[in-house]
Amino acid sequence: MALTVQVVLTLGLPGDVASIPVARHIVREAMIELGILTQVVDDVQVALSEACANAVQHGGSGEEIEVRFDLRDHLATIEVADRGEGFEPAELDPLDVLGPGGRGVPLIRALVDDLEVDSAPGRGTLVQMQKRLAFGETSLFADKALSSPDH
Repeated sequence: MALTVQVVLTLGLPGDVASIPVARHIVREAMIELGILTQVVDDVQVALSEACANAVQHGGSGEEIEVRFDLRDHLATIEVADRGEGFEPAELDPLDVLGPGGRGVPLIRALVDDLEVDSAPGRGTLVQMQKRLAFGETSLFADKALSSPDH
């Protein structure tokens, strides 16, 4: 029988900068407890921080942000949603780190394996990131029998 792991966390947080370290800490601790390699944990932490910072900055004053962390076997899907003004994602230039979009999206893109931004003027933004996971040798889930997309 193949071992599997699944962790799903959903956080509804105030759209305030104080929420960023809360989200980062909860996700980080879950990943560490599962024995995910430090480099992977660090990449997810930075990407999550950037996505949350964007949600707080652009999500509308006092609006809640939602963070969803869905870990299944060797893949983590992280979503950050806000209810702000939204924007046209096609207008983002992924290479223009000095423009009005800043460094957040290009940095996230460099840290995760897949990035999707779903937004439109007037309906908020959903940032979905995926990161393939690697487990340390001492992790219960490092077993070769763990099901993964590669098996």
